[in-house]
Amino acid sequence: MMETGLVVRLLAVFLFSAAFGLVEPQAVLEDCCLLGNQFFGQKQDCAALSDVPLIEVAESEQAVCLLMRDMCCYHSMQLHMCDAGVQLALSGEECNLPENELGQLIYKQCCDCCKFGTLAGVLNMSCHVPNVKGMCDDVYHSCCSRSLNSTEAISAVTVDEDRCLTSNPCDHECKDIGEVIICSCHAGFKLAEDGSTCSGCEAGFMPVDGGASCIDVDECAEEIHFCDLAAEVCVNTIGGYDCHAIDSEKSCSIGFALNFTSGICQDIDECVFGTHTCSKANRQVCINTPGSFQCTAGNGANCPEGFRYTGGLGFEDGSCQDIDECLEGEDECDHLTQRCFNFLGSYQCHSIAESTCQIGYQYNPQHRACLDVDECEEDFNNCNKVTEICVNTVGGYNCEAIQPPQPTDDVCTRGYVYSPFTRACVDLDECAEAAHRCESGTICQNIVGSYRCVPVHAGGSTDGATGDRECQVGYIYNSASRRCEDVDECLNESACPGRHKRCGNTAGSFVCRCDHGFAENTVWGTCEDVNECAAGTAICPNGQRCDNTIGSYACTREVSCGTGYTFEQGAQQCVDDNECELGTHNCGPAYDCANIHGSFRCIIKVCPPGHTINLQTGICKEVQCARGFRANIQGQCVDVNECETLTDNCRRNQRCLNTIGSFICKNLLNCGTGYVISEDGSQCMDVNECTEGTHECRGGQMCKNRPGGYVCQCDNGYVFNGGSRICEDIDECVRYGPQICSRTADCINTPGSYKCSCHDGFKSDETGKICKGFSILCSKGKICRSTKAFLCCQKW
Repeated sequence: MMETGLVVRLLAVFLFSAAFGLVEPQAVLEDCCLLGNQFFGQKQDCAALSDVPLIEVAESEQAVCLLMRDMCCYHSMQLHMCDAGVQLALSGEECNLPENELGQLIYKQCCDCCKFGTLAGVLNMSCHVPNVKGMCDDVYHSCCSRSLNSTEAISAVTVDEDRCLTSNPCDHECKDIGEVIICSCHAGFKLAEDGSTCSGCEAGFMPVDGGASCIDVDECAEEIHFCDLAAEVCVNTIGGYDCHAIDSEKSCSIGFALNFTSGICQDIDECVFGTHTCSKANRQVCINTPGSFQCTAGNGANCPEGFRYTGGLGFEDGSCQDIDECLEGEDECDHLTQRCFNFLGSYQCHSIAESTCQIGYQYNPQHRACLDVDECEEDFNNCNKVTEICVNTVGGYNCEAIQPPQPTDDVCTRGYVYSPFTRACVDLDECAEAAHRCESGTICQNIVGSYRCVPVHAGGSTDGATGDRECQVGYIYNSASRRCEDVDECLNESACPGRHKRCGNTAGSFVCRCDHGFAENTVWGTCEDVNECAAGTAICPNGQRCDNTIGSYACTREVSCGTGYTFEQGAQQCVDDNECELGTHNCGPAYDCANIHGSFRCIIKVCPPGHTINLQTGICKEVQCARGFRANIQGQCVDVNECETLTDNCRRNQRCLNTIGSFICKNLLNCGTGYVISEDGSQCMDVNECTEGTHECRGGQMCKNRPGGYVCQCDNGYVFNGGSRICEDIDECVRYGPQICSRTADCINTPGSYKCSCHDGFKSDETGKICKGFSILCSKGKICRSTKAFLCCQKW
């Protein structure tokens, strides 16, 4: 290469000559640029261009011609590398740097810009990228316009190695799908906006261990579900819950839900659960009613009778709340003979005799019956919470001793120690053995199998060596045993003031109960006599009259008998008439007669499973149910839950979901597009669209399979159009112009290639790309000049 100073001087001479018309600068620059373009077209390189001499170029034009030739050669190389990068991007390959150093940056830049433009077109983004100029701008716009109306998905890039193993950006799970890396989180965690960080817990999970892990939330137990409790049962699932339809045999009326513990249909408060349809926009207030709800407009003045408007921070927070007339003393019950029971929007007065129950039962005004009290659930028992466990029974409860665990190889579980004398596990008194971890301000209280730390009252001593310790209410500190022991409040005769009351000691407290034959007046808190005769709890033989007494009743014989009884002279008492045996009942053919005292009852006949009874004839007929259904004991077709009966055919990694009359298998393994689940359901397998014939490549195109997809490749000289999905011929003449044919020839495009047609007076060389003029001899005083059409001799 020439020295810089010489080049500058020669360039100055060239410009001086051009200024005075001694040379034609445009023609010289075009000829020299064509030499550089042709050299790269033949060699595909510009490194050896400096070794090629310039022929038939005047000395004054040498410097400029060398510069132009080098510049145009490298420009052609850039265009070639950029075009190769674009083709690589359109074929779905990774934009890796090529092996040769020259042009590698423009190669990767054009590949990346084309991928960016293709992605923008697929996402219907703008094909104009701001603040990016030059070649990338043109490539981005071209690739974006090509894919803007295309429905073809972006091909996944095939990489030789999994980037999740080499440069994993994810907190938890990483999946390299080629074009991008997809991050996901462990069960319960949620993905942050940056797409790689896992933080917090997803809906349906709650953090534990300081946020290190997430566990499932039982929406059913926490009552934070939206199941229709009138017809559905909430069943907890991992990360959520399912609403299962209640079997028709146990269904409740609309607006009520079955309590599976008590077996009672309870009203659903639609206003609390938010299942009402009252319009907040119209300023409506929801009012719950038994089995339904009402919507009232306006303010508290529109609340119906028995309700009071309660406002919150705003109008929408307010609602009409039920008034407890019994609690507020606004009822009109006769408290000497009646008890007040509050109902939604109203109240009822029930006679004391009717609402008085035996010990262990509680009156239910809705069912007008005495129901069993669960003394264990309501903590209404005398069991020692330290050594005993409460077990509810009908009308009472039992206190059963906590049984220690059985030893294993002379070793007991935590909270127990092995006794070599009894060869059994005995309770470890952590308080006496100083094996507890109670902090200052608390005292240790031993319980079977463990201990608890009970806070002391303010001002209590915390010195365990001397002095008294203060215990929680209901306990007293025993300095000998160094523990808090229960106080028997019932030793104090004034513990339960009033007549007909008795005291029952409990752990840490006590309860006051009425004597047998008395019941508590919930308004005045006194124990009142129970009229067993009016309540129907008295047991008097037939033919005798019940007379109430204070705390009890008496049975007095009377001669006359009521309906359904006959007086027997021998026994001197009224005996029941068996209407079923006497044939005096009126039960139909579909019912069996059952005798009861003083009357009878008609009970519908029970058919075998899968049958229903005809009420007119009393004949049981078999019920034919469709597939996926079965007949219940009432002869009704109900859905079969194939998931619970294990009659489904779901495979591994599938979860069975019951539907009405059938079931569906939901894949737990989620495979993306271009993948299918294997037969055993253990993994996702790539679909070879090329071999299975599911691709959309057309004639003249070659299908090439990729993980999760495929690409259609065209022959040389053609380019794939993602919109029309056909191979289109590359018009080399339009794309490259004078870079491929000399200016003494015309470029003619051909399918898959091109050719150079020489002008008159020129002929093609052995490459077919360069046209040379015929040699002619000019007369003295003339020089040979070339034109587009012929060679001629011109005067100096």
